[in-house]
Amino acid sequence: MKGKSYCILGLFIALCLGILGLFHFLNTDINYKNVQSGNVKGESSIIEVKIDTPFDTVFHFYKAVEGNNWELARVLVTPSLWEYLQGTGFDKKWENIKRKDPSLRFMLFIVRNHFFDEEKGEGWMMGRADWSSDMGKDYDFNSTVFLKKIGETWKITKIMSVSSIETVDNFYKAINEGNFLRMQELLTRRYWIKLKSSGVIDALQREQFAFRKGVYVVFYADDFVEKKNEAWVKGDVIWKPLTKQEKEIHVNIHLIKENNVWKIDKIVGHWNEEK
Repeated sequence: MKGKSYCILGLFIALCLGILGLFHFLNTDINYKNVQSGNVKGESSIIEVKIDTPFDTVFHFYKAVEGNNWELARVLVTPSLWEYLQGTGFDKKWENIKRKDPSLRFMLFIVRNHFFDEEKGEGWMMGRADWSSDMGKDYDFNSTVFLKKIGETWKITKIMSVSSIETVDNFYKAINEGNFLRMQELLTRRYWIKLKSSGVIDALQREQFAFRKGVYVVFYADDFVEKKNEAWVKGDVIWKPLTKQEKEIHVNIHLIKENNVWKIDKIVGHWNEEK
């Protein structure tokens, strides 16, 4: 009987502690903690974020895009960029995407290259916005983000998608999706024939079809040179990421313009060796 009383008393104490813990959690600021002078807050938004570095600014901007929190997104960019984004329907586009895919989540911006001049308070970072979707849709994209320090806050001045990088990105996405017709469209005829005759295309089709564990291939750009009719894009190609067969290869991709459209004419780094 005495043991039973101790047991009941112990349960009661645990319950009280649990209630106190829950009360503390509910009364704790659910926004980002440790607010300091470098923080930004939307005028009528409850979201308050700490942005000590330009990397924080980029991360929280895309988190704001994920939640369609345009008040927060607006204060993380310059007025001129915000005007441009609204004029191009950027907010409406992402609202539509989120409506169609409520599971969409921004994970992180994977920085591949960057440069910042602390004295001038400006710089840029190149990387890949990594998104997650329960529907299995691919929203990832490579871009270059330019920033400027205004007062104590790093603000985005421009988000640039380089057309030659987009072509390379779309090429590897086509492989990942098993869309070899689209893949062919992104190559010059000469390079397609070369890959086809060497057996690369048939091998890719067989391997991609047999791979059912998730993402087959992903591309991360880290540098580029783009001229009027010729471009070079450098980066890393990761085959079968997050698996035991994962293999990362650095590539240098040559593109040329045909009828004002970028097409891949050569890839140095793979297909002249085993993946």
